Amino acid sequence: MENEMKMIMEMMKQMKTEMNQRFDGVNKENQEVIVELQELKVEMNRRFETVENKLDGIGQQVREVRIIQDFHKTKIADLEEEVSLLKMKQKSNKEQHDSISYLTHKVREHDMAIHALRNKQ
Repeated sequence: MENEMKMIMEMMKQMKTEMNQRFDGVNKENQEVIVELQELKVEMNRRFETVENKLDGIGQQVREVRIIQDFHKTKIADLEEEVSLLKMKQKSNKEQHDSISYLTHKVREHDMAIHALRNKQ
């Protein structure tokens, strides 16, 4: 019986040693996983910062494009106003031209009438 007890005790020691080795292996693997996760976290933070910087750059570009669009809208409005004024001036010039043509025609008619009267005398 004492032999059996010694054998059981020896088996228990072996099991304890084996369990300690397994726990040591698991602890080592856990440490490796923790290190890998920390490295992954650093890499992801770096990538997120890169993405954030790109987004900030895009945001700045959008603001610049809006400023340029506003500038162009103002310029277009100014040009449309100028074109409208030129059309009004052109219309006014056409009316003046029509008036001058009418008056010139009437002067010719009167000149012809005067010439006809002189020829009759």
